[in-house]
Amino acid sequence: MDPALHLLLYSMLRRSSFAQPQNPLDLSELSRRFPQLSSLSPSSDDEELAIPESPISALPYEILSEIFVWAVPSDDFPTPCSTQSPLLVSQISSHWRRVALSTPHIWHRLHIDYRDQVEDVGVARLWLQKSGNLPLDISLSVDFNDMPQQGILNLLCEFAPRWRHVRFHFQHLLCPPMYQLDMAVANTPMLQSFEFHGRDLSSENLAPVTELLSYTPGLRQLTWVDDMADIDTLMTLPLSQLTNLSLSMENGTLNYLTVLSQCAQIEHLRLTRPSASIEFPPSPILLEKLSALEISADLTPILHHLILPSLTHVSVLSPNAKGPAGSAVSASVHHPHLLDFLSTPTVTGGSTSTAGCLGPAPWDPSHLVRLVSRSGCQLTELYIYVPILEAGLVECLHAASSSLRKLRVYSPVGPSLGEDVLSLLVIPPKSVVEDEEDEENGLCPYLEDVVLDVPLLESTRGLLADALESRLGLLKTVTLQAGHPDLDMVRDMAYPAPDGFILDVVQRKVVSTRAKVRYGMKKGNNVNK
Repeated sequence: MDPALHLLLYSMLRRSSFAQPQNPLDLSELSRRFPQLSSLSPSSDDEELAIPESPISALPYEILSEIFVWAVPSDDFPTPCSTQSPLLVSQISSHWRRVALSTPHIWHRLHIDYRDQVEDVGVARLWLQKSGNLPLDISLSVDFNDMPQQGILNLLCEFAPRWRHVRFHFQHLLCPPMYQLDMAVANTPMLQSFEFHGRDLSSENLAPVTELLSYTPGLRQLTWVDDMADIDTLMTLPLSQLTNLSLSMENGTLNYLTVLSQCAQIEHLRLTRPSASIEFPPSPILLEKLSALEISADLTPILHHLILPSLTHVSVLSPNAKGPAGSAVSASVHHPHLLDFLSTPTVTGGSTSTAGCLGPAPWDPSHLVRLVSRSGCQLTELYIYVPILEAGLVECLHAASSSLRKLRVYSPVGPSLGEDVLSLLVIPPKSVVEDEEDEENGLCPYLEDVVLDVPLLESTRGLLADALESRLGLLKTVTLQAGHPDLDMVRDMAYPAPDGFILDVVQRKVVSTRAKVRYGMKKGNNVNK
């Protein structure tokens, strides 16, 4: 919930004469109590409904209902919880219960962490019945443990005509067929987005899901996470109609190019784990509409076999990155303070080398650089979440210089960046766009968002400040590691200074010049040599 909204709601609750119950409603009691709540009507004899006892109760129904909508947690799939809306606001008073129970927009999203058939099925039914005729966003997590759990599935399938966004987490079904979704097959006219997360599932227990998806004409977004996915299963999915596709496996191999050859309408693509088993196509695959790509660093060789003329966003992910994004750009990994997934120790000067480093090897961007050249695409956003050598980053900047707006490099332990990159980012006075053909005239002159969560050598003293100062008025946000000698000057440039940018400083250690040599980063080296 938005902090300001939380404060507003809390203030309303404090000012109300109705105190929150001393013993909040327990989920085990919800099925028993909800019929009593749902029986309330405007004709009730309850004095509390007829005569409001506090200013908040005097608010018009429509305003109070809208407040309740904004008070629901912003999660895609809220979990029933007596200390959060909508259950929280349903306990304050009879008046609030009546408003809450007649506000469908606070009941049309739900996550069920299935544990008990009687309790969970009852809660889910009562919850969804309050959603009116609204499209439904439903998430279900079930540990089958090789046992049937058909009751909760039958209930959800009753609401299949209103499914809009559905997410299933199924695990422990290494057994003969244990469930079915027949009630929902060819009965999901509103389904737009589907997420499937499977672990320890037999192919027989994947079949009900693939059959369901075979009759979903409106499906456009698909996330498929399977610890042992195979090409035969994926080829049964409605790939030709998808605009968003996310694939992730933990074991086995997969020929991604075979899958992509069926994705003519794809616009957003995420590919993570495992390393691909590539059968080279006779000619590159053209995906005309693909604009956003998230890809594990160890899968980038498949870019050699693609042509992507509309590509504008690229995220290169750590091979160890967990979990798919709901869209092509995962918001949760864009914030630098959440990006310690490299699982490598902090490096002090001179203690790391490419040959013996504890972290992943630096990423070779040559396949991406060639893709940009071959496709003629205009990259506006480049996010790199893996170690990259300075020469490789220079290549990327040259390839995207004329169009790049957002650059984010996350490699907290190095290899470090030095004067090769920063000197190219200094824009000489009065020449921001005057001579676009001169590549030494300040690379990427249109940058607005810069994240360098990567060690910067102490030898870059002065260059960092020069590069940022030359871009004042263009830059909107800047993120840097702490400890650089130019940081005081950079802070003086930041907002609220005229033309200032928003500055975020990440607490990391600066490596010494020795680290650059030990990563093989002598000036003039090329990553592809």
